Amino acid sequence: MTGWSSRSDDGRRPHVTDQIAHTIWILMALVLVGSSLALRRLPRTRLLGMVLLWVAIFAIVWLAVYYYTICCGPPR
Repeated sequence: MTGWSSRSDDGRRPHVTDQIAHTIWILMALVLVGSSLALRRLPRTRLLGMVLLWVAIFAIVWLAVYYYTICCGPPR
């Protein structure tokens, strides 16, 4: 299977528990980054720069995983 699909290999819908687990993981990662930035007490301009840096980091990782999924597919 190439690319992302709303169906699993056997044609059924993906399990809701998998989606919940992935959502919880993403939320925990965002809370970790957000809380570390909040505790730094930086001026707003530096804080905005740090937030944009973390958004870029998450975007790069997401694009890398997406590209790998499209290009190479999961290992079998």
